Amino acid sequence: MKMSEENPAKTAVVDSPKRGFVANNLPIVIGSIIIIGLFLALLLTPSPRDLRDERKEVLAMAQIPDDAVIFVTKEPETLKMSLSTDKDAYGEGDNVMLTINVSAPEAINNATIKFFGIKNKIGGWTVKRTEIMTLAQGPNSIETKTNMPYCSKCSGVTPGNHSIWAAVFTEGGETQLINTSAIVELLDD
Repeated sequence: MKMSEENPAKTAVVDSPKRGFVANNLPIVIGSIIIIGLFLALLLTPSPRDLRDERKEVLAMAQIPDDAVIFVTKEPETLKMSLSTDKDAYGEGDNVMLTINVSAPEAINNATIKFFGIKNKIGGWTVKRTEIMTLAQGPNSIETKTNMPYCSKCSGVTPGNHSIWAAVFTEGGETQLINTSAIVELLDD
């Protein structure tokens, strides 16, 4: 260390080549580490869109009632489906006309279409129907007829609102592509 000639007691000039690069450039090194850390934090943080999608999934799961039938589906983006009935309310044994509309992005050979609904007290479906057909590319309309259960007290079905479901499966019925439901009312006769 050399002492300044102007005022040897107050000023000292440091001349130390032994300190090294990091010690001589400490503010630059610390600043670089902070910038790299911020860049990595931004790179690894999920985007707001990812967080919104996760929130939608959680909200959708929160809205599923305890007694719902849950299906694992493989749903192509453009496959669309709706189910309707000819009336909103039916008496015991009444004919029910079910209409399913499916818009397919491509033809589905030997698609299995299952209709089921109106659970009885022991958990069985009182409406069950399966049809196998080829769905053409584009809009398809399928009509089928079933009956409301007879003697609702005997079959264990209570009057009130019930769901009827329709589901489309791939050939062989192994993979469900899409499903939907409609609500019908069973009147107390």
